[in-house]
Amino acid sequence: MPRVDIATVIRAGRQQTGTSIRELAAMAGISYSYLSQVEAGKSNPTTRMAANLLSLLGYTLTAQRATQTTASIAAARKALNPACGGRWCDEAQQWQERYQKAGWVDAAGKAKPAKGVDLLLRVGRTTPVNARTGAVRYTPDNPQDTWLDIVERIDKAGVDYALTGGPAANQMMSIGGNVDPVVYVENLEVAARVACLTENPAGRTTLLPFDGVCEVGRAIYPQGIYADNVWMADIIQIVIDCAGNPDRGLDQAMFLTGGRI
Repeated sequence: MPRVDIATVIRAGRQQTGTSIRELAAMAGISYSYLSQVEAGKSNPTTRMAANLLSLLGYTLTAQRATQTTASIAAARKALNPACGGRWCDEAQQWQERYQKAGWVDAAGKAKPAKGVDLLLRVGRTTPVNARTGAVRYTPDNPQDTWLDIVERIDKAGVDYALTGGPAANQMMSIGGNVDPVVYVENLEVAARVACLTENPAGRTTLLPFDGVCEVGRAIYPQGIYADNVWMADIIQIVIDCAGNPDRGLDQAMFLTGGRI
C-alpha cells in the first residue's frame, strides 16, 4: 500500500475512534515522534507495523473494519467493574496492558479517575456491534416490527437475551437517536426464527451470540420508559454498544454516562 494511504487511514482511524497520537503510539510501543512522522507521510512503516497500528484502531490494511473479538471489551469492562469483566483470556490481558500504556488504567487494571468514559467510548468505536465475531444482521418479516416486538417474541420462546445499544439506552432515559434493535441471545438460530427475522447483510436488526463477556451482568429492567421487565445488558456494555453506532450513538453513550463513569 502506498505510504500516503497508510498515513490517511491511520489518521482517519484515530479520529474515528477518538484515540490521540500519543495514546496510539503508547499502545503500539513506538514513539510519539515516529507515529507523527508516519501520519505526516514522512516515514514509511513496515507492513507489519502498519497492520498493528490499524488493528489497534479496529481496521485492516485495506481500510476495512476488522472482525473484532470481545477481548478488548473484557479488559475495559474489568477496568470499570472487576466483577463484570467476563471470560478472560491472553488477548484480554494484552489489551489491559495496552490500556495501561495509553494511560487509561492503572497497574492493577482499574480505570484511572476521569478516564473511564474515554476508555468505554474508545472501545465502543473500535468494536462496533456489526464488526463483532458472530454478529448477524436481519430484516423483520413484518416491516412494522419494533425492537419491543422482537424481544417480546424471543422472551416468550424462552430464549435468554439481553437488549443493548440505542433501544436499551432509550429504555433507561428518553434520549432519542438510534433505535435499531441490537440483542445478545443464547441461541442465534432459534432467536431469529421465533422473532420472525430474515438474514440480510444490509438489515438494521442485529443479533449477537452470548460470548461470555458482553451478556455478563444482564438483568431485568423492571420499569422502562417503553416497556417493563425487559432483560437488558449491563450499563457498561450498553454504553460501549451505543458508542460504536455512527447514528447519534455517541450522543446516547455520553448521555448515559453523564461523563462520570
